[in-house]
Amino acid sequence: PCFLRYVDNNLMRTVYEHNNPPALSNICTICKFVYNEAPIDSAYVPLGCGHWIHYRCLVWNACQKTHYKDSCPTCHAKLFEWDGITVLTVAARTGLEIKDKPWARRGVYYDQENKAIVSSDEDEYVLECAFIERCIATAFSKQLSIDPDTGTRRSKFRDGSPNEVGRPRAYWLRWNSYLGYLLYCMLVATKLRRWLQEDQGAIVKTEGWFEFENEWRY
Repeated sequence: PCFLRYVDNNLMRTVYEHNNPPALSNICTICKFVYNEAPIDSAYVPLGCGHWIHYRCLVWNACQKTHYKDSCPTCHAKLFEWDGITVLTVAARTGLEIKDKPWARRGVYYDQENKAIVSSDEDEYVLECAFIERCIATAFSKQLSIDPDTGTRRSKFRDGSPNEVGRPRAYWLRWNSYLGYLLYCMLVATKLRRWLQEDQGAIVKTEGWFEFENEWRY
């Protein structure tokens, strides 16, 4: 499973066991605190491989750029399929800040599209989100264009309103699981909806918007 499904499904199956570790597993591998003495209160959970860890420590471990970020920190048994976008979602929901670190010099590059130097995961995340928003604006503008063959607006609606319209490079937007893909699509859809509301105010009165909003609800 992806990380989001692992914590919401796999870990919740054993919720009755949480905070009741066996004596030999009562010290967290990550923070080294006894399970009920952590500085920040957090559930102490069994990982399914026989080892236990604080939930916040599990999320913290998944946010690290290590070979075992998808595994038990004790025995290295793989627990979930890692993708940046599901880990970012869980970290944000948990209130865990992901500390951005500058890349090594060999990893820095110049983004021609955005005319900017990219030197960290945060830089790449911000630029990728900006790219998504530009793609939305470009695609929307094309939908509003006139068909050169017929001289009419390409639309299935009577009022002429627009029809509905490679994997991300940024570390925190990558996905490998189906749920990760859905979260990425949700991000794009959310940005599309916000851009339409903020930059294309007249669209909210059209038939196309009415149909889009109805589909959004489901």
